[in-house]
Amino acid sequence: PIQSQVFPMPTLASIEDSNKRFTVLSEHSQGTSSLKEGQILIWLDRRLAQDDDRGLGQGVTDNVPTRTRLRIILEDTPPSKNEDENDFTITPFCRQMWEQLNHPLMAFGKYQYRTPDDAKK
Repeated sequence: PIQSQVFPMPTLASIEDSNKRFTVLSEHSQGTSSLKEGQILIWLDRRLAQDDDRGLGQGVTDNVPTRTRLRIILEDTPPSKNEDENDFTITPFCRQMWEQLNHPLMAFGKYQYRTPDDAKK
């Protein structure tokens, strides 16, 4: 069944061939699967009528709208350090995009209230 082919995606999902790597970055955990070669499915919502014995202790039926931001990156496949090595390594560019997605720059300022009397000084 499809349910057995869905895996957690805490930060990213990626597929690659000998030339290109396709990566999907997420700001929060999703579910992902790849049911066909060259395909990534991202599960944005989950609804259960009964407890799935994974810690929640109840079904998931609230369906509260959640903002989801994803970034899609297509880049050259990084060269492997060792031909026998199959370990996945995130590229510096991909890491930078993930950091910007999950930790956006926020500007804060200070407003100082001035009365008309302060302006005359």
